[in-house]
Amino acid sequence: MNDNGTVMQTAPYAVTTDTLNLEALIHAVASTPPDTAVGPGGITSFVGVVRNENAGRRVLRLEYEGYEPLALRAFDRIGTETADHWNVRVALHHRLGTLQIGEASVMIAAASPHRADA
Repeated sequence: MNDNGTVMQTAPYAVTTDTLNLEALIHAVASTPPDTAVGPGGITSFVGVVRNENAGRRVLRLEYEGYEPLALRAFDRIGTETADHWNVRVALHHRLGTLQIGEASVMIAAASPHRADA
């Protein structure tokens, strides 16, 4: 959301060092594309966060590295395969850099004309 209270347009796939924004991600799948007659009737989301424990060991932080062009191609492939298999639109954003316990590392949203499909 920008300073005047409106939701900014968001790309469906992103790799970023910025804090992830669930509202913007949902907006990316909620807006009806011009070539689509039916808008979403259901939207679901997933937020992955950094845990404080893994396999019985304490976690202090996570550090993510990635090659953005390759990641975006993979996200696009996942979104396309998902849309081809189910009647959904997908958005996927992933963080890079150092993340602290409790911070969101990945957000995924899916929208479909019928809520059961989302």
